[in-house]
Amino acid sequence: GRSGPRRHTVSRAGRRGSGACSPGVVLMAVPRPPDLSKTPWNTMRIFAEASHKEEAEAARFITALVAKTAGPKGADEFLREEPVALKGIKSRPDLNGAIGKIGKGVGSG
Repeated sequence: GRSGPRRHTVSRAGRRGSGACSPGVVLMAVPRPPDLSKTPWNTMRIFAEASHKEEAEAARFITALVAKTAGPKGADEFLREEPVALKGIKSRPDLNGAIGKIGKGVGSG
């Protein structure tokens, strides 16, 4: 694009009304005032706000991911001979606190 103010040539034939302008008059467009939202301070603040939002969203994502994947291990995630302690058993409270080792699973040849 062009830089600087725009120039418009107005001829008598192209203008409505009394035709007070003489042919070939050059009109200069008035330059706009500077856009104050693009000052270095505002640019820095916009960048800082966007960075803060990005970090907050990343933290929310990680929290949701951990909440979804964390929790007690499934039986297939234990290693053979790994020591375990039983806890939270409501139907057999006498087994709570019992220590044992993971053995060969049922159906695993």
